Amino acid sequence: MKKKRKNVWLLGLVLLAAALMAGGCGKKATPENLLTDMDKNSKEVKSVSSNMKLAAELGDDTDTLASISTWME
Repeated sequence: MKKKRKNVWLLGLVLLAAALMAGGCGKKATPENLLTDMDKNSKEVKSVSSNMKLAAELGDDTDTLASISTWME
C-alpha cells in the first residue's frame, strides 16, 4: 500500500513538473515583443476607467512641500 501511494505521488510530481516546464514555452519575452503585444491589445479596448494615487514631494534642503495624494478618475 505504501509503495503504491509513493508511486502515485511520484507520478503526480512528474506530471506537475512537465506541465510547469511546458507552460514556459512560447515566444521570448523581449521589450519589443511586449510593446508589440500591448499595442495590439490596446487597439481592442473600447473604454477605460482607472484610479491613480500620486504622491509628490519637493524640497531644497531647508523647506519641503509635499502633496500626499491626488485621485483621478
